[in-house]
Amino acid sequence: MPLRDAERDLLEAGARDAAEAILRLAQRESARILSVDVEPLSALVARLAPRAVVVGFVVSGGVQGRFALVLTEPAARVIAQAMVGGRHTQVPSEKLGKRLTGALTELGNIAASAFMNGVAELVHQSCVPSVPAFGHGDAAEVLPAALGDALEVQVARLIIGEVEVELAFAR
Repeated sequence: MPLRDAERDLLEAGARDAAEAILRLAQRESARILSVDVEPLSALVARLAPRAVVVGFVVSGGVQGRFALVLTEPAARVIAQAMVGGRHTQVPSEKLGKRLTGALTELGNIAASAFMNGVAELVHQSCVPSVPAFGHGDAAEVLPAALGDALEVQVARLIIGEVEVELAFAR
């Protein structure tokens, strides 16, 4: 199902602001939006499988729904290591550790705030994300939990440096 023009404008505005914020925080040199579209949640799950990292939020105010910053587990490790100033280390896949989890949660928090600021400018109303909820594990479990079991989600796919980051919004 294609996005309506107004939905596309909101998603693109939010994605632009979030990409800039992620770029600075993750200490990367470039950021670009690959695509903005509506897709079945199952397609997002399949792309991120087998394991994903999700930082999810409930959004209130001028636009209501659920927002999530989502990454494959390897992408999350690369970004988190850059944020904490470390080198990528071999950590068992079931553990990210407190330091990397904290960095990824903060990345999600800043990305959600930036995304909502971009959206708020267009709707001329405040859009407020909740406290972040961190999820890590089977993509088929953590994505539906973060996005409220939505069947379809609006997705902005970004490339931050060499890492793909996805921003998902469900109403």
